[in-house]
Amino acid sequence: MAVADRNTTAVIPRPGVTALVVYLRPAPRGRLLPLLAELGVFVVERQGADHALAAAFSTRSDFLIVVADTAPEHVALARRLHENLGSVLVVIVPAGAPATAFDESGATAILADDLSDDRFALAIAPAVRQARWERSTEAADEEYVIFGDVHFRVLPPALSRAGRAVSLTRAEADLLAELARALGRPVPTTELERRLTGSETRADPHGGYVKTVVLRIRRKVEEIGADPLLLRNVRGYGYMLSG
Repeated sequence: MAVADRNTTAVIPRPGVTALVVYLRPAPRGRLLPLLAELGVFVVERQGADHALAAAFSTRSDFLIVVADTAPEHVALARRLHENLGSVLVVIVPAGAPATAFDESGATAILADDLSDDRFALAIAPAVRQARWERSTEAADEEYVIFGDVHFRVLPPALSRAGRAVSLTRAEADLLAELARALGRPVPTTELERRLTGSETRADPHGGYVKTVVLRIRRKVEEIGADPLLLRNVRGYGYMLSG
């Protein structure tokens, strides 16, 4: 099945990128693979959860696509793949499955099987652009913003402290970037929502998405042994980073 309107994907320039597709459930490959090819994505495929992490480490891919259902072991594996690799993650779930099950997996995009071809192209295109951008900036100088004793690395996005580091998703990095620009001053939730709507591939992130991203960042701050309250809630207004 081909993408209905080629102009839909005209924003994605060549050359293509490589995706590792991990199938944790049966999927309509005859539809998925042509759609990815139309987007300029070269595919490496792996079946099942066994050795998925080893395959991800050994495959030179620009991003990951996990075809899963909402079983806890699938959600956990998607999160583990993202946390270990720090690369762009796309999850494809069955039609009607609650996408919110993967909200904390770090996925850049969560897509349903029943998306039409043109909507699939529109929904996944930002993830492909992000993967291409990250590949193109691999050699770029690292940039740091420091708040408290935590370092926020911009390229590639990560938090570090005292030799410990965790990777960040695009949404987490974008939210932190907004707060870092106003270090010590609160940023309205509405502004953060606008920023996340621009970086999030889903057309309409749910109303509590900013809070979800904040909670994920706080957990990562705790992982590196720092105080999660460096990222503070200003009741009824928004959030701020303490300097």
